[in-house]
Order: sequence, then structure tokens, then C-alpha cells
Amino acid sequence: MENSNIKEQFNVLISNLRELKEIDVSEDCIAYVEDIINTCASYINRVTQMESAISTARFIMEAEDYRTYISNLDRSRKIEHDGLMANLAILNRYCRLANIPAIYNKDLNNRYEAAEFAMTVVKAFFDDRKL
Repeated sequence: MENSNIKEQFNVLISNLRELKEIDVSEDCIAYVEDIINTCASYINRVTQMESAISTARFIMEAEDYRTYISNLDRSRKIEHDGLMANLAILNRYCRLANIPAIYNKDLNNRYEAAEFAMTVVKAFFDDRKL
């Protein structure tokens, strides 16, 4: 999946949702699409926080404090990942509602593929940012 393509797919989804007859549903869905994109960024941020903590905290913390700290970070990462998984299912429902192909076209139960998709979304928006 090309980065520019994923951003265009989100644009098509939003455009098609805007055309729904039930205006309240349309507006709610469009607002939530932004949340779905932000969930991708939030998950990538959480993974980055955890990986940087693993790299540094073991040098500055006592063993028990380090284990507790990493355990808490891992729990937070899992919560973010669970939210990502749920939002990808919602994203696909919105695509069906808007009568377009699924933007997330991988296995909804494969956590690794979901994580890779989140990175693809973040990279697409980062690469196409307005400076």
C-alpha cells in the first residue's frame, strides 16, 4: 500500500460519508475518522515511548522499579493496541457504509498487521505534511 494512496483512500471515505442521507450519522462518522487516524499515531507514539524506555531506563533505575515501569508501559501499549484494533474494525464498517473498498484490508485479528498499518498511516500523513 503506497503512502499517498492511503491518504487518498481516507479522503474518498470522508467524501462519501459526507454524501450520506442521514446528516447526523455522516457528521459523526467523519469526526470519528479523524480519531481513527489519531489512534494510529497514538499507538506508534506509545511503542516509541516503550522502546526508548527499554533502551534507557535499565541504566538509571533499580531492577524492581525498572520491571514495574516497563510493565506499566507495556500495559499502556496493549491498551493503545486494543483501541487500534477496535478502530480498524470501525474503519472497515465506515467503508462499507460509504460503499468503498476497505481501507484496512488485512486480518482484523492480526496484531502485527494492524501495527504495520498504523505506521503506514502515520508515515503517509507525516510525508504529506504542510510545512
